[in-house]
Amino acid sequence: MTAICCMAVAVAASAIDFNPEELYRRGTLPWWGVRASASVAFPLHVKYARIPLASGAIGPDISVGGLYHMPIRERWYLEPNVEVYYNHLKTTGSIKTEPAGVGITEATLGTIGMRVPIYFGWSHTWRGHRSFRVFAGPQFDFRFYTHFSCDGPTKIFQGTTARPLYGDYGTDLDVRAGLGYMWGHYYVGASFSYGIVRLTKSDFGVKRGRLISATVGYDF
Repeated sequence: MTAICCMAVAVAASAIDFNPEELYRRGTLPWWGVRASASVAFPLHVKYARIPLASGAIGPDISVGGLYHMPIRERWYLEPNVEVYYNHLKTTGSIKTEPAGVGITEATLGTIGMRVPIYFGWSHTWRGHRSFRVFAGPQFDFRFYTHFSCDGPTKIFQGTTARPLYGDYGTDLDVRAGLGYMWGHYYVGASFSYGIVRLTKSDFGVKRGRLISATVGYDF
């Protein structure tokens, strides 16, 4: 039995290239990676305590996270990601006077949360270690904490700073798509996400999240 097993291993070794660099280059091994993104967030429909506050908001968004790259077949792959983010948004357009009160011109909100994109992608490799990628898939957006403030006392804020909000800020389902380029283990890319449905009811925050991102990373 031992001799048969050894022969089977030898045959497999002759049929499969066990050079790790070669396997990585051909995309036949799964791997882990890390990512960091700088983004512009511009969601729609800001509300506070179920009351519409403004038609939109805009501001910077930063995130860090990791991924697991799983080849499905030649050139095709599945890539679950997890990223923790923070954004700081300022309302755009006019503040509605009914909930805010006269004299309020803008409000800001800062959010800490987690996104879980699951990409289905296609890649093309050339010159051994360079590859171009196209990917798309659903993204779950979990918002854990937000903080509202405005530039004056309001009917709903009862002051210029609202209390922090924990655990009741909602979960959205988004769709996200993008392009990427890899040189060896290094990655650069860009993506766009758009909120399509709110999975949990929330009285606070934004609806229809939108995000344009530039990403850098390293794959192990």
